[in-house]
Amino acid sequence: MAKKKDPEMSRFQELEELRKKGNVTDLDRSDYYGKFKTHDDIPLAVSDIISRFNYFDDTVNKLLTQYFNPQNKAEDFIRVFLNSSIVSIGQKIKVLNNLENFDSKIISLCQRNSSIRNGVAHSSPHRQYILSNKLKNSELRFVIEVMNSSGVIKTKNLDTEYDDFLENHRKIIEYLKRYIDNLEC
Repeated sequence: MAKKKDPEMSRFQELEELRKKGNVTDLDRSDYYGKFKTHDDIPLAVSDIISRFNYFDDTVNKLLTQYFNPQNKAEDFIRVFLNSSIVSIGQKIKVLNNLENFDSKIISLCQRNSSIRNGVAHSSPHRQYILSNKLKNSELRFVIEVMNSSGVIKTKNLDTEYDDFLENHRKIIEYLKRYIDNLEC
């Protein structure tokens, strides 16, 4: 008796063959891969997230320095006291949460971006095929696996995480700059 063909595997093989040939005429490339066309694009996304997060950290340091106004020691305050080896970004976010009139929605966005940053920095993005009954509905995406605060490992779509990070980052930085401007008044 002939071995029954696994229909899921055949779709996987068909999708993989299209990818190898670069002939993805049945699929729009952006639907097929999302924003990240190849593994070569992943380091750029990871680098962008980490770089933007470092900018966020620097902006928080500036805000905290202006808020607490260390007399004649602002450089030392940033370089020593706010050094990430002494005060982590999570602790800095907790400090922000206790500042007068600081928006709790921004705190949530900061925590979410911190989570995304840690996920992409400490996880190796890999391809995941999402297969359906029809090839046109199948897709290939890059995902990361992250552990949530309850200790459960979740698979996250890198496209979605990247988009969320960028949108949150824009809102956070705009808010921090306005807060700093109000401190200077």
